[in-house]
Amino acid sequence: FFSCAIFFSFIGLWGGPFLMQIYDLSKAKAGHILSMAAIGMIVGSPILSYLSNNIFKARKPVLILSSIFMLIITGILYFFTQGIPIALLYLICLGIGTFSGAVVTIGFTTNKELFPVSIAGTATGLINFFPFLGGAIFQVILGAVLDSQGFSTSGGFSFQGFRYSFLVLFLCGLVACISSFLLKETMKTK
Repeated sequence: FFSCAIFFSFIGLWGGPFLMQIYDLSKAKAGHILSMAAIGMIVGSPILSYLSNNIFKARKPVLILSSIFMLIITGILYFFTQGIPIALLYLICLGIGTFSGAVVTIGFTTNKELFPVSIAGTATGLINFFPFLGGAIFQVILGAVLDSQGFSTSGGFSFQGFRYSFLVLFLCGLVACISSFLLKETMKTK
């Protein structure tokens, strides 16, 4: 829920205006940076699965590490909102795609392993709803936060609005991180 809230809220909606208004980037350049999230998800998903299955031989450590990285990323966005080098913005978006992808690759597998085979499909189908719900709710929340802080002289959202939005995402990362430590390990050792 919370990791995908970060992905959908930043990458899916508010990242473009942030990059164009705070960093004065063109729409194309902002799109290039944000597209790194898709690359992160495409490349990161099999890597995270490999780490889970072959290196850690457990699900929980990968989910914990992914949530820690998401917390670090949202912390960078919050604490250094205006001073992030462009190259680091590429890595931030790559990281958001990679580590929020853990919810899909490892989280869904964990969910499936928590339930008997006879209802695993139903359980996975139900859990699939929550990442999208997180995105839908937090896109609206971030929009309200941005609106509440007024507009810049150029007519866009204010720096302070984006900063407070990143505080909300940082708190999402914190909740996701705490939650990952509370998960039950589901991988059966053979």
